[in-house]
Amino acid sequence: MEFVEDIDTQIAAQQSIIKYYQSICDSETQLLSTCTSDPQSFGWLKPTVKGRISSGFGYRSFDGAFHSGIDIAGNAEGTAEYASAAGRVAAITYRSSCGGNMVYIHVTVNGQRYTIQYAHMLDIKVKLNQIVTTDTIVGTVGGYSTSKYYSGSYDSCAYGAHLHYGVATGWYHVDYSSWSQFVAHLINPPGFPNAGVWWYKR
Repeated sequence: MEFVEDIDTQIAAQQSIIKYYQSICDSETQLLSTCTSDPQSFGWLKPTVKGRISSGFGYRSFDGAFHSGIDIAGNAEGTAEYASAAGRVAAITYRSSCGGNMVYIHVTVNGQRYTIQYAHMLDIKVKLNQIVTTDTIVGTVGGYSTSKYYSGSYDSCAYGAHLHYGVATGWYHVDYSSWSQFVAHLINPPGFPNAGVWWYKR
């Protein structure tokens, strides 16, 4: 099962983004590039110090469902998740019924805009509109405490401890606004080994 953002969450995120840019730009017609000082990166780091891809991006062979990112396994619940590029926290969703706690970060890598998504998080350690670097802990790995298989759960799509990590071209809620457009802009996250291959540094 793949998660979605409900319309109320999308509207709230859009309103928050608009309010933020209104506070830093002199006029509605000013280009964002002239009134923002968001950092840029020239490459990607991994969001966890170690891990392996347990489920890849794209259509799954075993059920035919589209998987909108990669699942990073091999870390205990509570393991730190880092920003994989410098940028700004664009949206935060708490306790979604499918996806749980989620964070979206706007980044610019090699001059190209991207939106990074973190899902199934146990804890969120950043705030809306916060500038992040690759040393910033965005949150922690969730899955067990948030899973539908455990009491007090709220995330029906979590199956054990892992990070769902997605990357889309463009800035979600700025360059496009709907969930379907976000999904249409998703790409296979760059800089990872093949599924099942472990890494031990970012």
